[in-house]
Amino acid sequence: MAADGVQVIGLNEVRLKLSKVERAIASNAELMGQIGSYLKLAVEERTARGTDADDKPFASYNPQYAEKRRGAGRPVQKVDLFFTGSMFSALTYKANDDGVTLFFLNTTDRFGVSNPDKAFYNQQLRNFFAISASEVQEVEQLVRDYVAQHIKG
Repeated sequence: MAADGVQVIGLNEVRLKLSKVERAIASNAELMGQIGSYLKLAVEERTARGTDADDKPFASYNPQYAEKRRGAGRPVQKVDLFFTGSMFSALTYKANDDGVTLFFLNTTDRFGVSNPDKAFYNQQLRNFFAISASEVQEVEQLVRDYVAQHIKG
């Protein structure tokens, strides 16, 4: 005669692990902070290399701006979007339970130019403030690692 039910061994442990994953995913400001920190650094490092979000070299500086940079002792061979440093020091992120936002603080450089405006202008010329395909994969790995860590407890 067949049994009336199925006995699952270890069901309480599975429920406990799923509960931990649920809490980790439902309240994840910590994870969003890790993602924000990673993406901020990724944009800064990529920009310092002179490459855009597609890993292509930035378009050259226009001749007038290149001359201004030369006069200030700044390099012109490789576009790196660094002049005073204020725009990238204004790059930050805000993380909460359900997302992360990268943005430029509403500050000005030593010449009185708005850092968000500079970033917007530069973005029109060069795709620096974006997330690359490899960065998306890295973020996905951060999420997988975070969930795995919470499953293990």
